[in-house]
Amino acid sequence: TASIILQNITGGDIKITSVGFFGDLSKSATTTVNGSVLTATDYPVDIPAGAEIRIEGLIASNNAADSGIKISYTDFANFDRVATTISGEGGGAGDGAGGASSLVARYSFNGDASDSSGNNLDAVHSGNPITVPNCPSGSCYEFDGTSAVFCDSDCDSDGLLNGFEAYTYTAWIKPNILSSGKGIFSKVGWNTFFYLTGDELKAYTRCGTTVADRPNSNSTGENLVVDTWYFVALTFDYAGDKLFHLYKNGQEVTYTAARQACVGDLYPANNSVTQNQWIGTGGDNYRFNGSIDEAQIFNRALSPGEICNECRRFASNVGVACNC
Repeated sequence: TASIILQNITGGDIKITSVGFFGDLSKSATTTVNGSVLTATDYPVDIPAGAEIRIEGLIASNNAADSGIKISYTDFANFDRVATTISGEGGGAGDGAGGASSLVARYSFNGDASDSSGNNLDAVHSGNPITVPNCPSGSCYEFDGTSAVFCDSDCDSDGLLNGFEAYTYTAWIKPNILSSGKGIFSKVGWNTFFYLTGDELKAYTRCGTTVADRPNSNSTGENLVVDTWYFVALTFDYAGDKLFHLYKNGQEVTYTAARQACVGDLYPANNSVTQNQWIGTGGDNYRFNGSIDEAQIFNRALSPGEICNECRRFASNVGVACNC
């Protein structure tokens, strides 16, 4: 399962007249432009310069050999053109390039905790988050410090959220309270946390068997304030530098001290990787108080350019300048 992310980088508008699939690809994928879902009656559709086109929920077997997507469009000079992408061996996307985004789950919280990635990882409520308007992608969830959402083994029967050796968490957050240990994402069973402490972003995971083996990253004070939207992200790659990288509004933060890299095995024997994936908490005493929108989980470490693109998707809706 994958998503294709495209962006109009021309100097003017283009007009898409159709999006079609051929070969061993799902015909039920969702196409969105800047977050708005397209239906057959919406074509032809204008794609302004800079706008993103996302084709999400693509499902294929056999590596989608000899399969592809055919996009018919009129370019900004009014010439009719056809763009075709053919898949043979797959592969990840580069900075802002079209290709498999490795998106595993996306929770927009537009009235529920359903997953719009195409993987059907619909989350479950703990407590009662409420739906509020005026969020980056429309509506979103506001958590009251006692509520959260989670994906358990019933939600994730295929284990798609388990056993990552590289991953990325991204979300839009608007805190109501800035105090110690307000969890944004967590996998408590193997001690992975992405959270706020005061105006700092922090991350922690478990490696090896001692405290010294466990990487953590503490940002310097990021001047976070309440009632303000921020785009935040965390990346980790065990096969790479084994360090957390934290981002605020598209730019990597500075850190209070030299970061500890992961030492030893990422998943020690006394930790299960099948624990619930949580959003809005780092455990019972660390529940987020504020709004969360567009919570996403990827099974690889996105590049700085990709983090920047994710920030730009909805930044203008809430008046945020992506510093990248």
